[in-house]
Amino acid sequence: MGPAVRPCEMVDPLVGQLVAERYLVEAQIAMGGMGRIYRVRHPVLDRLLALKVMRTSAASRRALRSRFQREIRLAAAIDSPHVVAVVDTGKLDDGRPFYVMEYLDGETLADRIQRGPLPIDEACRRGAEMAHGLSAVHRADAVHRDLKPSNVMVVEMSHGPRCKLVDFGIAKLTTGERITQQGAVLGTPHYMSPEQIAARPVDARSDIYALGCILYAMVTGDVPFSAPAPLSTMRLHLEAPVPDPRARRLACPDALAEVIQRCLEKSPERRFQSADAAAEALEHVADWDDPAGPPRTTAPLGRLSPGALWALSAHTISLVPVPLSDAPAAR
Repeated sequence: MGPAVRPCEMVDPLVGQLVAERYLVEAQIAMGGMGRIYRVRHPVLDRLLALKVMRTSAASRRALRSRFQREIRLAAAIDSPHVVAVVDTGKLDDGRPFYVMEYLDGETLADRIQRGPLPIDEACRRGAEMAHGLSAVHRADAVHRDLKPSNVMVVEMSHGPRCKLVDFGIAKLTTGERITQQGAVLGTPHYMSPEQIAARPVDARSDIYALGCILYAMVTGDVPFSAPAPLSTMRLHLEAPVPDPRARRLACPDALAEVIQRCLEKSPERRFQSADAAAEALEHVADWDDPAGPPRTTAPLGRLSPGALWALSAHTISLVPVPLSDAPAAR
């Protein structure tokens, strides 16, 4: 990861130290509830990398430690030009686990959206890149569960900007042991799918819903559902009609509006059934192929007429009782 988050001002005892005899810690660049991220340099290779270390307070809790270890294994298993690459892992002298990632020099998609709505072609490109990254996550039998603009880095590459997904702290494996208690609600309210909010089973289509929220934000400059309190925002995801981005931005093409609305369907069965399908639809809207993504395997669709992708449903679903207070979802 790169310097999308301002370096923390506190003096960190790890700064200036040599980790695992090969990573010189230069600065702390981000801090979350479970870990800290540092900019490090490999002295021999003279290469900048990013180091994520579990915080001391989190390391003392068995459940969080187990989640961090799963995060490492999952991130290392994903191979995609649209997902941050893990290059090494290990433990500090005090036993805390860490992993080393490529250093992404750029900004978060949240920073980009703060400057205003993206041009339509750019929004389609960024959306398709995220979808290709999600496809790699899903092929690893996992669901990201916290896809949001601040977890997407936009970095400059030789052929232009590219999105890379980061932060698999609450990603859920779709096979193997459970990592959260039944009924737990994890995620960020503005980007959570209805089934995620209702603590029902989630799968790849939950990430596609979050992708739809981000697409809407890139096109209009705002999230599709928002209220003063987190619980009220969650209720909008559950009950409010699917919004039309053309009401906020007249220049939004009909085909792109339909892609966004299909991603935001309340029922998972009515969304795109795979991230690859969402990526292909976005690429066709812009008539563009992702050079880092898989080649198209179907004939070009041409311009998508209104209703061609999916008939917009006007239905809403009933609010499923969720044991939540008006507070941010647990992280």
